[in-house]
Amino acid sequence: MCFSSLKTRGGITFENNCWGKEIYFSIPVRANLEPGSTNVVSKGDLGYWPTGNAFCIFFGATPISEGNKIVAASAVNIFGSVAADLESLDNVADGDEIRVKKA
Repeated sequence: MCFSSLKTRGGITFENNCWGKEIYFSIPVRANLEPGSTNVVSKGDLGYWPTGNAFCIFFGATPISEGNKIVAASAVNIFGSVAADLESLDNVADGDEIRVKKA
């Protein structure tokens, strides 16, 4: 993905979209689904959604989640997890700027 730019520039900032308790934003990356991709994710997962060329942060139920399962719109490549307080993500609204940097 674009982690080399995260390291060299100290992070990247994007305008986000919210879909339930998923934050996502388009990134300048084109990649296919990888083996092990899934549409059922865990709270705190970071994923790449090839259909939308988007970076996704999952912190709870989406509009299509069922029971305790967190369900993405379609399969995503999981590549990491959030190492911070997920509760603060409840305050993020559509159009807010999100800054992502490598820990």
